[in-house]
Amino acid sequence: MDALSPGTQVSELRVIAGSGYDPRHREANLLLHVERDPGSIATVRHLLAAAAPWRPSAWMQEPSLSIVLLDGRRLVDEVGLLGDGWLRTAHSDDLRLADPDALDAWLTSCGVRTQPA
Repeated sequence: MDALSPGTQVSELRVIAGSGYDPRHREANLLLHVERDPGSIATVRHLLAAAAPWRPSAWMQEPSLSIVLLDGRRLVDEVGLLGDGWLRTAHSDDLRLADPDALDAWLTSCGVRTQPA
C-alpha cells in the first residue's frame, strides 16, 4: 500500500530541514514543525499524493525540507521537497505536485519558510 494513501495509518507529521530522518536519532535533524491534528494530516497527505502528470526530471539536488510521516514512533515514509513543486520519495521517481502553492501555504501557516530569505 502507498504510504500516502488514506488507508495507511499516520498519527504525526514532522517537517525537518534536509532529509534522512531516523526515528532512533530524532534529535539529529533540525525539527521545523510537528503536526498531530488528524484533519491537517489528511490535508497534507492529499497534497503530497496529488502529483501532476509525470514529466521527466533530472534533479541534481537534495531536498531542502522533508515531511516525515510517522505512526507513533514508526517511520511510515519521508517525502523530500525539491525546488519548483517537485518531491521525492524512496518509492518513486521525482514527482511534480499538482498544487505546490497549496503545500507552500500550509508550510507557511506553520511558520516554515519554503523560499530563501
